[in-house]
Amino acid sequence: MQIPIDVKVLKSALSIDDKAAQQIIDKTRGVRIDEDTPIVPKKPDNHTITVEAPTNLGDGLLVIDLIDEHGGTITIAYDLKEKKFRQQEDEDEEEEEE
Repeated sequence: MQIPIDVKVLKSALSIDDKAAQQIIDKTRGVRIDEDTPIVPKKPDNHTITVEAPTNLGDGLLVIDLIDEHGGTITIAYDLKEKKFRQQEDEDEEEEEE
């Protein structure tokens, strides 16, 4: 299953602007899915990263780490059941709920 990650996806999932999203795409050198071995992502153009995910994952969340040239990661989550990326929850909101 191919999952495209573009500026629109990153803006939505991370609540960032176009420029920050494009910088993440430009700097991404590897992708790790559910803590497996990092792979080199396909970049069919300068605005999209294509991730090849296993097809036998069920309906849960797929955790995708975008890894930059220094080993830094940005984590996003893909809901396999809904077939869309989840928006990251704000840490302040999580603390208030506890």
